Amino acid sequence: MDDDLDISLFRHGLTKWNEKKAYIGSTDLPLSEKGKSCIDVVTNEDYQIVFSSPMKRCLQTTELLFPNRKPTIIPELKEIDFGTWEGKTYNELKNIQEYRNWLSYPYQYTPPYGESMNDFEKRVEKGWRDITSMLCEKTYTKVAIMTHGGIIRQLLASLSQEPSSFFNWDVPPGGGYRLIWKNAKRKGGHTCTLLREVPIMEKLAGSKRFMD
Repeated sequence: MDDDLDISLFRHGLTKWNEKKAYIGSTDLPLSEKGKSCIDVVTNEDYQIVFSSPMKRCLQTTELLFPNRKPTIIPELKEIDFGTWEGKTYNELKNIQEYRNWLSYPYQYTPPYGESMNDFEKRVEKGWRDITSMLCEKTYTKVAIMTHGGIIRQLLASLSQEPSSFFNWDVPPGGGYRLIWKNAKRKGGHTCTLLREVPIMEKLAGSKRFMD
């Protein structure tokens, strides 16, 4: 229907740090060669507008998927900042008490020199408001958002009708979800009426526990 709103949330492809299952948030790495080769560049989806995080890995994935679309950059779509834990793996951090505290109580602890979950949530909410404000001004019905695992999890936790927390969503590199509102007027502040996965590359084993 013409009054439906269809928004696909895509996570970028693999980087070198994704391949070794390391935390990558604020570090601006490009796609790895494997990441580039895994992206399915053949798409029949007629997206009217593409929003993207400003990070290289997102912009490169956008260019591969939507070569004829110049993305609208939304700074708030950047991944959470892991501070001094950037580039480190679970095995490298697991014996640090501060890290174990953060895994157990992510809203009470923050990575050293990183971003708190509360600040992250507020930032994502602002980015979503900016996007929906732009959509309200136009008659877009099919929208793509290229971003990061943490951003997608946060949006799904707040928008989906499925009762699931931030940490229960599986968003592997190159994966994503499609959200559909059956009445476009509801897009600003209501849950979507349909949600399904929309992978853009092959599934990768062992990726579900890492944000980005």
